[in-house]
Amino acid sequence: MARQVPFRGVVFTVALVCGVPWVAGPSGQTPPATTGTTPAPQTEQPRPTFRTEANYVRVDAYVTRDGQPVGDLSREDFELIEDGVAQRIDQFEHVEIRGGSVPRTEREPSSVAESRAAAADPRVRVFVVFLDTYHTGVAGSHRMQRALATLLQRILAPEDLFAVMTPEMSAADVTFGRRTEGIEQMLAKYWTWGRRGQIADLEPEEDAYMICYPERQYGDLAKQLIERRRERLSLAALRDLTVYLRGVREERKAVLAVSDGWRLFRPDPALTKVGPETQIPWVPTPGLGPGGRPATDANKAWGNSLPLGNCERDRIDLASIDHASDFLDLMGTANRANVSFYPIDSRGLPVFDEPIGPYTPPPVSVDQRQLASRIESLRTLAVNTDGIAVVNSNDIERGLRRIADDLTSYYLLGYYSTNDALDGKFRRIDVRVTRPGVEVRARRGYRAPTAEEVNAAARVTAAAGVSGETAAVQRAIAGLASVRPEVRLRTLAGWRPGAEAGAQRVWVVAELDPAALRGPEWASGGVAEVRLTDAGGTPLATGEAPVAASGRPIELDLGDAPVTAGDYIVRVRVRPAGGGLPYADTVRLTVPVAACPIGSARVLRRGPATGTGYVPSADPRFRRTERLRLEWPVRVALSDIGVQLLDRAGTPMTVPVTLSAREDTGAGVVWQVADLAAAPLAEGDYAVRLRGRQGEMPCDAVVAFRVVP
Repeated sequence: MARQVPFRGVVFTVALVCGVPWVAGPSGQTPPATTGTTPAPQTEQPRPTFRTEANYVRVDAYVTRDGQPVGDLSREDFELIEDGVAQRIDQFEHVEIRGGSVPRTEREPSSVAESRAAAADPRVRVFVVFLDTYHTGVAGSHRMQRALATLLQRILAPEDLFAVMTPEMSAADVTFGRRTEGIEQMLAKYWTWGRRGQIADLEPEEDAYMICYPERQYGDLAKQLIERRRERLSLAALRDLTVYLRGVREERKAVLAVSDGWRLFRPDPALTKVGPETQIPWVPTPGLGPGGRPATDANKAWGNSLPLGNCERDRIDLASIDHASDFLDLMGTANRANVSFYPIDSRGLPVFDEPIGPYTPPPVSVDQRQLASRIESLRTLAVNTDGIAVVNSNDIERGLRRIADDLTSYYLLGYYSTNDALDGKFRRIDVRVTRPGVEVRARRGYRAPTAEEVNAAARVTAAAGVSGETAAVQRAIAGLASVRPEVRLRTLAGWRPGAEAGAQRVWVVAELDPAALRGPEWASGGVAEVRLTDAGGTPLATGEAPVAASGRPIELDLGDAPVTAGDYIVRVRVRPAGGGLPYADTVRLTVPVAACPIGSARVLRRGPATGTGYVPSADPRFRRTERLRLEWPVRVALSDIGVQLLDRAGTPMTVPVTLSAREDTGAGVVWQVADLAAAPLAEGDYAVRLRGRQGEMPCDAVVAFRVVP
């Protein structure tokens, strides 16, 4: 099998293969069309082989006429230009994917790690269905249940991978699979996933806004804050997904985004006032709270778990957001990551934007501007990422068929760039077709690697023989895309080797944001409840731990539930002792099928807020005034143990990292401990790699972290 090391638009390649199953004839010939329920047998064509160089670029080109794919073009019909300079097309293939009728014989990935490894294969296509729960009504989610299932059946070939994500999920939790039965059952069973316009389906922060700013006193202030918060979460989720997909693979990724669109809020100083001249007070007023107990903020609404001060902080923050600018950044990131968006408006042909209730709808002129803004945002996202928008049509099925046609026929172009400078700059790509009357869409460009990145990739490839080490670092760095500053509860779950081989133990660290702990309801601490299930939801273990009022992170070892290799789900729910709304978080945990005895690393920090000792942490963000400690549990002794600090490209850095060991006879493991200071590091993402040998077998473990201001 040919080896490839894709890196940000450039491919270090010995043999190039792509598009399975595919129909590719010699240059200038048209692949035969396939019809009926049984595909005609095909003779596999010889695959092109190229010399190994650092300036080889792949481009997927989608050519249509009146919305229908054009499949009879030859190499001579294409012009490929990079930064204004014409390039010679060295590889040319017409790839035609057959989905739906082809039996699915490919093995389903058995773990999250295996699914991500399969997605990195450039020979398969990758799809993500993004269900924008915040901006889709329940009628739209009902309408889409059958349409989405049919679309996936039409476009997915046996080797293709797809995943599902919502704004409530972390991008790191995205899991790729090949079988569509799961999503079909999910869409049929949970067709009420659309949350737009449902006042009974609010989150704790949104409930707080409703109580802090009652409509009779503040008008629609709470509604505006909820809309702004939800739009920020949806756009942030799309950004995180785009960054994550960039780390998964360099080749094209398609995101089918089901959404009513976004208003793209701008800063609004009027939200800081209840009237033309009256500023809402922010200073907490001590007094008596519910039940006659002393409270640090007596202005909070009765029954609310958040003091008015927290609502005020959110209001000031949400009043200053600039989603129009964030939207432009999203499209730029998508182009650099080679991600194409296919937005789908589940409403079909809407007449009004706002529903009749539960809030009083705006004037018709205002409503029409909002509707136009939402639809235009979907069109803009598609046009600027080489996708197709299904909007303003009651025939959604027809629009989805157009998407299916677009994603099942394309041309694969490859060229050696005449610009061999390793400067790390962005290079624009223009693909043109000489045949009149056709439309061509292709990736907009790529970032060239630097000399250091090329040398690092070459060293890794020479040392490992495969790109597995680089892929491990990229996956770890990509996991940081899910880090969001507004999260109130963070959870880190891991495993350590058990006393017996094959039986691992799960541990959990949960950490509340300091701002959440300032409320009077946390004055006496609280209780954390932890639940461990397998990937199918079967309960395996539960645990409970006290939450200290000081805010010290919660540590819990689920030692009564030994687990084997596979995927697991950890759910944490934290309740304040003083009553009020709880916080909840869900994370995925993968216990790998591996002979290496290195478990998950515990993360600890030391800094001005912790004093002289280290404390466990679930937050991968560190300030330059802090020190980072990683503790890996190892069941058996390893030889040639070492540790390295890496930049986000996987290049070793000269910053010193101290490695020590301590024996834990009670747990039956040896802890390998890495210490480093964040002071020498600039803002950005980094990784620490522990490596050793068990006999002749190399063992590696990678942990990523982020340095913030």
